[in-house]
Amino acid sequence: MEEVEKKKIEVISDFTSHSKIPGFRRGNAPSELVKSYFNNEIKEKIINELIQIGTNRSIKKSEKKPLHPPLIKDIEFEEGKPLKFKIIFEYLPEYDVEDYIGVNLEIRKTKVEEENIETVLKELQDNAAEFIPVENRGIQDGDFAVFEVQKKIIETKRLLPKERLYGIMGKEVENIPGLYQNILNLKMNEEKTYTADYPDDFPKKNLAGKKIEHKIKVIQIKEKKLPEINDEFAKDLGNYQNLEDLKNKIRESLEKRIEINERKILKARALEKIREKNEIVCPKYLEELEIEYIMERIIQNTQVPLTPELEEKLREENKAQARENVKNYLILRKIAEKEKIYVNDNEIEEELKNIATQTHQSFEKVKNTYENSDLKEKLRRSLLMEKTLDFLINKAIIKYKEDS
Repeated sequence: MEEVEKKKIEVISDFTSHSKIPGFRRGNAPSELVKSYFNNEIKEKIINELIQIGTNRSIKKSEKKPLHPPLIKDIEFEEGKPLKFKIIFEYLPEYDVEDYIGVNLEIRKTKVEEENIETVLKELQDNAAEFIPVENRGIQDGDFAVFEVQKKIIETKRLLPKERLYGIMGKEVENIPGLYQNILNLKMNEEKTYTADYPDDFPKKNLAGKKIEHKIKVIQIKEKKLPEINDEFAKDLGNYQNLEDLKNKIRESLEKRIEINERKILKARALEKIREKNEIVCPKYLEELEIEYIMERIIQNTQVPLTPELEEKLREENKAQARENVKNYLILRKIAEKEKIYVNDNEIEEELKNIATQTHQSFEKVKNTYENSDLKEKLRRSLLMEKTLDFLINKAIIKYKEDS
């Protein structure tokens, strides 16, 4: 009660000093008049300030660190009585992580085979292909073609705008029913008309379930010419002495890719085993934050608005993953703390240089972006998690099974 009365006098005095009431100079109105004039505002300020004081005091006394701003409920405040209210917040409970050194892991060892190298060579060959104009034959599979299509809805006889399309000829050509089989063997400037039934689930709703007439005309045909895979081909690709040198570099690249993938699998399995050995409580607040993060990534990747029903379904489907992510974070956080693993400013700077290189930006620009936001601390946490995972894998007992 004493604290309430003291705060009441303080707030009324503050209002008296700063408030202007008709008939009185600022700060000269009687306090009783100020109290009656600003009764609701004074009461609200008393309650807010006392709640702030009480909340800070209670949290300090509890020795718990809230994960979020506390929720205030059931406020009771009457003249001449103490202020009562409830403080609700979630905090990270005390926990420990054990049995994380020498985790037994098993993984199948993948080797780079000659056929893997040949696949990459064929991709490089395909990327280096030239397209040579042809005039004395019709379109064939693999040709690059430019053509016009005009559609007409049979039922209404409505002509749709003429479209100019292009692409590599294959079984899927601009997702137009019947086009592939009708355009094959057509020569330059040749025309053809055909009719096709569009399925009910066709993406373009104005065409779905309708019979459509198509008038097609070939504008250009180019034949795909692949370079021969030999020493000259290797030299043209870059700083390679010959074909054998290129193959060796491809092997090294594939082996590095396999190593990165294997390490990623090992990290996931290590965390899974540590989760099984340690019971970690997942705070609801952190779980909800992780779900929001997952949903943001889903929305960015789909680039289309989600219906409320689909969004709710995706939230539900990703709850288990969000819970697992939070537990992984808490496990790594505790291990880093116990093993005194940390990320220094030099490591942050090196990673910022990598980001600048990858995003084709100046280092200074990237550095300013990260330092003038919370991105720097997020990056520090991310690097700490990876560093701790590397520690776990380096301490693990790994058994490799040969790939059959």
